[in-house]
Amino acid sequence: MVKYFKEDDKMKRSAKKICSLIMSTLILFSTVLYFFENKAFADQSRIDNFSKSYNLSKNPAQNMINIALAQQDKTGSLLGYTEEWCADFVSDCAVLAGQSSAIPHDGYCPTLKQKIINAGGKDVTSSPQPGDIVFFNGHVEIVYSGTLNALYSIGGNTGSGSSLYARKVCAPRIHGGVVCVLRPNYDENAVPLTFQNDDELKIPYPRPTGNPNLQNGSSGDSVKWLQYALNLVNNAGLTVDGQFGSGTQQAVVNFQRANGLTADGIAGPATISKIVEVRKKQLGSSTNTDTELGIPYPRPTGNPNLQNGSSGDSVKWLQYALNLVNNAGLTVDGQFGSGTKQAVINFQRAYGLDVDGIAGPATISKIIEVRKKQI
Repeated sequence: MVKYFKEDDKMKRSAKKICSLIMSTLILFSTVLYFFENKAFADQSRIDNFSKSYNLSKNPAQNMINIALAQQDKTGSLLGYTEEWCADFVSDCAVLAGQSSAIPHDGYCPTLKQKIINAGGKDVTSSPQPGDIVFFNGHVEIVYSGTLNALYSIGGNTGSGSSLYARKVCAPRIHGGVVCVLRPNYDENAVPLTFQNDDELKIPYPRPTGNPNLQNGSSGDSVKWLQYALNLVNNAGLTVDGQFGSGTQQAVVNFQRANGLTADGIAGPATISKIVEVRKKQLGSSTNTDTELGIPYPRPTGNPNLQNGSSGDSVKWLQYALNLVNNAGLTVDGQFGSGTKQAVINFQRAYGLDVDGIAGPATISKIIEVRKKQI
């Protein structure tokens, strides 16, 4: 009997040791999990580094798409994210769209998903629409177009690179492996964040004031204004990133040469003044411009059928308009090539039109409708 109790006591002590070991393991696991969720997926906001070259309307879902499209091909390093950033990217788009109440900011996909649901979001996996939020396994993006079986989306932290700094904001594409799609409870009355704009010239950045002297190495909103303006007045094809580098310098030189200025590559008072003058002429009342929509080319009339191989002012109008309404990034050269065709397809997909890459009456009409809502 004594031996039995001794064995029983020994077993109890062993059981206590095992329980203690299990508890220690659980505590360690919880600590690691907490660190993983709160460090590896830290909540980061980087809206100051976002391009503001996008158009806003009264449609919150479309605003989310436009803001995301304006960041296309930007890397995590350029945007300033230092950790996994797909959820942060969606959250930051929501901040700029004025929709933080519908998409509360969070850097971790599972908690972002729950926050959207808690804010009134609905599961619409079977019937996604543009502007919905699509969750994959450990990843999240914004729905661009398509159906569940062929769903196009755009998001951050994408690409095959092992470095999250090198991963980028993708172009709309089919990702595959959809877990669920949520429709945020968008606030139709919310006001997107706005920034001081040059409304007179229809440039979404403040015009340089005082005695500007923008040159290689300059940065900030004045450089963004310059880059955006040069794209408008001289088809410079610049990325509007606020960094005055060799490309911007060459674009300034090209503009100066074209307008009889000293070609020194520095955007000083004379160059800025000439840019303003040229832009005002573009926007002036003329039978050769679409003044109603703020487009410096004549609007297509009759029964337009612009397609691959078309050319002329109607194509320039189309290219300019697509840049405004869908951030197409086209060079306005009046030549309808593969890039313009793809931009037309992207617009048609985004607005539920027949996707044929041809800008016929229905597509032109929709472009006009969207542009009128913008202004």
